[in-house]
Amino acid sequence: MSIIRPARFNFENNDGNPGGEGDQGDPPGNQQAPEIQNMDAEQFAAEFARLQQAVTALQQNNNQSWLQLKSADLATIPEFKGETNLLPLFIKICDQLVTTFGVPDNPNHVQNSRLMRGFLAKIKGQAQVQIGNNDYSTWDILKAKLREFYGDRKTDRTLTIELCRMFQNSGEKPIDFYNRITYQLNLTLAYMNNHNRMDHLEFIHELGLQVFLRGLKDPLRQYLKSRDPKTLVEALNLMTNEFQFETSGSISSETFPGNSSNNQKKQNNKPFQKDNNYQKNNFPSISQNYQSNRPNYQNKPNFRKFGQGKSNFNRDQNQG
Repeated sequence: MSIIRPARFNFENNDGNPGGEGDQGDPPGNQQAPEIQNMDAEQFAAEFARLQQAVTALQQNNNQSWLQLKSADLATIPEFKGETNLLPLFIKICDQLVTTFGVPDNPNHVQNSRLMRGFLAKIKGQAQVQIGNNDYSTWDILKAKLREFYGDRKTDRTLTIELCRMFQNSGEKPIDFYNRITYQLNLTLAYMNNHNRMDHLEFIHELGLQVFLRGLKDPLRQYLKSRDPKTLVEALNLMTNEFQFETSGSISSETFPGNSSNNQKKQNNKPFQKDNNYQKNNFPSISQNYQSNRPNYQNKPNFRKFGQGKSNFNRDQNQG
């Protein structure tokens, strides 16, 4: 059998002369390996097929993203206890992990099982009881079950109407009203995200801010409107930073500058309480040293009342 030798290519040197075999005219890597030069056609075809398979396997190994998955990646999944407004966030993060680290060509791959264990480990509380320990083979099956139990069935119009009707209740703390606003806002945004209707996203955020400013009670409402916050977060920062508003819901006595007189009135209306540290003084009593210098009126002169001497006066005139 005749030996087929691979064709060689001559490259010109920098001076224009063709390079000879093995000289600097051959760029590195183009020199033929001795074992390939001595192969016949059949051996060369077999070696080429082997190298092709090796390259394909190497490319597959480089494309297997499951090798990059770490415990820190699974730690990014938030806990889910059945809150309807938190379900979209839980699903979004799990979708990202499946897209990045999943092996779609092999559903039974160990990395897919590891992802599923990580998802189920983050389901806590009542949600864990309802979901149960069923054998969810894929993330799509688990995601459908979560939406069946905890997905909000209200439409975006219904959620928007409910948002517009919200006001601060009597006795409700401003921070609690803020939390109700954000909860309803998250429900609306979650519905829009699940139904790919994010075209009104900016409008919904603006609506949430306006409902919050309108629904607050005075004087907090007037103060925040005068500062013109652009977002709900900015409004919250005004309450916590400049307004001395605590996240627990309490407001200090210096929260409203005009309330100092009212606070003083409330203090003045309190009943007087004797100080426990009060000590009686040792000064001598004034009544002990004071002697009355009032005159003695026991022998009072006898003054006649007006008109008592009239009869005597007339009698003296007649005698005269």
